[in-house]
Amino acid sequence: MAREYGPVFTFWLGGSPHVVVADTELAREAFRRNEFAGRPKSYFGGQLSNEEHRDVAFTDYGHTWEALRRVAHSAVQKYSTNDKLVVLANDCVDRCVKDMIDKEGVGKPFAVRDYVYLMVLNILATSTFGQSYGLDDPEFRQIKYSIYDFRREAGARLLLWEFSPIIRLLDKSLVKKQRMVWQEMKDTIRKKFIKHYDDYNELIERDFCDALISAKNDALRDGKESAPYLTDTNLSMAIIDLFIAGTDTTQQTFQWIILLMTYYPEMQQKLRQEIEQEIESQIGDRMPTHEDRNRCHYVMAFIAETLRARNPLPSALPHKAVVTSNYTIPKDTAVFVYQGIILRNDSDWENAEKFIPERFVDSAGQFITTRPKAYIPFGVGRRVCPGERLAIADLFLILVRFLQLTQDYEITVDSELGIKADPNITDSYSPLPPGPFPLPIIGNVLAFKSTKSVFDVFKDFGYEYGPVYTFWIFNRPHVMVTDVDIAREAFRKNDFAGRPDSYFGSQLSNDRFQDVLFTDYGHTWEALRRVALSAAQKYSTNDKLVYLAVDCVDQTVKEMLNREGTDRAFNPQNYIYLMFLNIMSASAFGQRFILYNIEDKEFKQIKYALKDFGKEAGSRFLLWEFSPLLRFLDKKLAQKQRTIIAELVEMIR
Repeated sequence: MAREYGPVFTFWLGGSPHVVVADTELAREAFRRNEFAGRPKSYFGGQLSNEEHRDVAFTDYGHTWEALRRVAHSAVQKYSTNDKLVVLANDCVDRCVKDMIDKEGVGKPFAVRDYVYLMVLNILATSTFGQSYGLDDPEFRQIKYSIYDFRREAGARLLLWEFSPIIRLLDKSLVKKQRMVWQEMKDTIRKKFIKHYDDYNELIERDFCDALISAKNDALRDGKESAPYLTDTNLSMAIIDLFIAGTDTTQQTFQWIILLMTYYPEMQQKLRQEIEQEIESQIGDRMPTHEDRNRCHYVMAFIAETLRARNPLPSALPHKAVVTSNYTIPKDTAVFVYQGIILRNDSDWENAEKFIPERFVDSAGQFITTRPKAYIPFGVGRRVCPGERLAIADLFLILVRFLQLTQDYEITVDSELGIKADPNITDSYSPLPPGPFPLPIIGNVLAFKSTKSVFDVFKDFGYEYGPVYTFWIFNRPHVMVTDVDIAREAFRKNDFAGRPDSYFGSQLSNDRFQDVLFTDYGHTWEALRRVALSAAQKYSTNDKLVYLAVDCVDQTVKEMLNREGTDRAFNPQNYIYLMFLNIMSASAFGQRFILYNIEDKEFKQIKYALKDFGKEAGSRFLLWEFSPLLRFLDKKLAQKQRTIIAELVEMIR
C-alpha cells in the first residue's frame, strides 16, 4: 500500500480509519511533538488503562502518563547498567542451557521456545520482584498463557477484536476468557507489588518494584506535582507493561537470533571468535559484563541487525493525530508508525532485504555509535519504548553467555528431510504447495458439495496438483500429502510431530489438561504417549485380552440370535458397537456395561457422544472446526456438543 499510495496512507478496519506513516523523516517530524503523544481509545488498552488505573503503554498523553513514564524510564535506565543484572542474566542463561541439554540431549531437534521464554521471563521477574520460575511452575504457566499462549490459541481473529464489536460478540466466550486470564495476571502482579510495598526498606533497592516505590516516596516527600499520579495501582500497571512488552519482544528477538545463527553458520562462527578473543568462551571462564559491549562490536552489530531485519513489533502502538507536513488528519484518528517498512525500506537501507550485521560496523571494525535515522526498532518520538536500554543489555548478556556455554556444540537446524529453516520466509508469506484456487472467505468448501465422496475429491486434487497440494477451508490453508514415500519421510521426524490449534482438540487438550491425540509436541505429549504406548503394548499380548475378546464375541452372537432370530434382516450396528465398547471398557478400567443391553443408559451416553451426535448435527458439524461464525449460528447445537463431551470426559475420569 505504501508503494501505491505513498508514505502516508489510510486504511479502514471496521468503521474506523487508521493512518499509517511509513517514512523516516515524516515519522520523526510528527512524533517528536506532544501533539502526537496521545493514545486513541482502545479495546485492549482499556483493560490496562481505564478509570480505575493507568499504565505507561496505553494511557493518553497528560500528567499521569508523564509521571508514570518518568519513573518507569528512570528505573529501567538505572537497572540496565546495574551489576545485579549481569549476575542475574548469566545465571538464568546457565540454567536455561543446562535444562536444554539435560532434557533434550544433544544431536536431535527440539523447540527452544519454552526454554527461551522461561529464561527471559525469569530475568524480568527477578529484575522486577525478585522471583524466578521453573517450566512446570503454575504461576509461570499462568503468565505465559496470558501473554503468549492465549494469543496463539485465539489466532488471527484476536487482532480483529480491537476494531469490531461484532466479532467480539461472535467470539463471546473466547473474549470472556481473554478478559479473565488478563485479570488473573494483573491480580498476580499487583499482589507482588503490594507485598514489596509492605516489606520495603529504603536502604536496600532490590529490584524494579523497589525503584518505583522509592520514586513514589521521593515525589511525596518533595511535594512534586507528579506525586498524586503515582498510586500503587498505577505503578503496578507499569510493571505489567514491562512484562507484556519486555517478555514477548525479547524472547521473540532471541529466537530470531538463534535461527539466524543456524542459517548463517559463518556468522555464528564469527560471533564465537569475537567472544573467545575478547572475553574467552569456555564454561569456566568469566561471564560477560556491561563493559564488554564496548569490545564485542560484531555481537552488538548482529543484535542491531536482528532488530532491524526481524523486528518483533513491526507496527508501533497507535498515536492520536492532528497535523503533519502537508497532511491534515482529523483529531483522535489512530496514526501508526509502521516500523517494519521503515526498517526495511530500500531508500533507507542498501540491500534492505539482506541480513548484513556489517552495516552497523564502521571501517575500523567498531560498532557505530550514531544510528542511521531509519533505525527505529523501539519506536520514535515521545512514545519510544522506555525499555530500550534494558532490552539491549539483556540481549547482549544472553547471547554472549549462550554462545559461551554452547562452545562445544554446533547450533544447527539441519534436517534429514532436506528441510532448512529459512529466516527470510515468515509464516504470513510462506509459499504453499499448488492447489485449487480459493474463493474469498469460503476457500474451497464448494468442492465438497459434489456427489462425490470426500475421498474422491481429495483423490482428484492429487491427480491435478500432484502428491502434495494445498486446499482451503474458509481462510485456513491445509496441506495434503498423498504419497507414501513423502509421508514416511516427513512424518517419521519430530519436525512434523506438532499439532495445530483446534476447536475440537481444545476440548481434550487445553490449559487444564492434556491428552495424547491433540496435545502439541513437547514434554507433556512425549510423557503421555510413552506411558500410553507402553500400557497398550503390554495389554495387547496379554492372555486376559484373549479371554475378554472371545467372551464378548460369544455374548454378542448369542444376543443377536436371541433378539433378532435367524430368518429376518436386522442392523448389527449397535451390537457391534457395544461389543467393541465392552472390550475397550473392560480393558481400560475393568468394567463392562450391563451385559449386552443396548438400552443401557451409560452405553447410550457414550455412543451418542462419540457417534450419534455427529449424525444428528450433519456435515456442518465438521465445519465448526474452521468457522467461528458457523459455531455462532449453531450456538445451541455447539453448546450441546461441548456439554456432552465434557460429560463423557468427566464420566471416564
